[in-house]
Amino acid sequence: MKTIFSQSTDPYFNLAWEEYIFKNIECQEDILLLWQNEPSVIIGRNQIVFEEVSVEYAKKHQIPIIRRISGGGTVYHDLGNLNFSVITNNYKDAISNYKYFTEPIIHCLNELKVDAHLSGRSDICIQDQKISGNAQSYYQNRMLHHGTILFSSDLKHLNKIIKKPSKDFESFGVKSNRSKVTKCRRLFINSDENR
Repeated sequence: MKTIFSQSTDPYFNLAWEEYIFKNIECQEDILLLWQNEPSVIIGRNQIVFEEVSVEYAKKHQIPIIRRISGGGTVYHDLGNLNFSVITNNYKDAISNYKYFTEPIIHCLNELKVDAHLSGRSDICIQDQKISGNAQSYYQNRMLHHGTILFSSDLKHLNKIIKKPSKDFESFGVKSNRSKVTKCRRLFINSDENR
């Protein structure tokens, strides 16, 4: 597997970088991309911004709202969030198989004494709180699986910028699956304090 780290924290650049590599870089082995973004809200390709995001809050705090190429729900990124992307040509056994892609991450977290597990179709959780959302996209003979890991993100911003479910809108847009979220860092701090 080839691993590529982005040196940029610009969310516009990173999403374009990910899509360019996905659609244009030929490689026989899988590619792992690791990247972080400055504060930004990333929405799924089939979502309606006004249903998902507090646009006024985003404007007030100068947090850009950017659409990605995959489906899935709205996520908040900042420098406390690690983003990962896996690009593969060997996708036949992995189509919609989120366990296939999240299992190595869960294993790594478990090795670090973080009791993480797959919850529902595509979330990684600690107890009943989400630390990672995942989504997929297909192009020609390739598949992109990407996700987030909330390590030390600012949950105050996240909870204010991503809207809670509302019945005010009737639409055909894909709605986010709202979950309680937490961050991994507090578990590392707690385990250090217990030593």
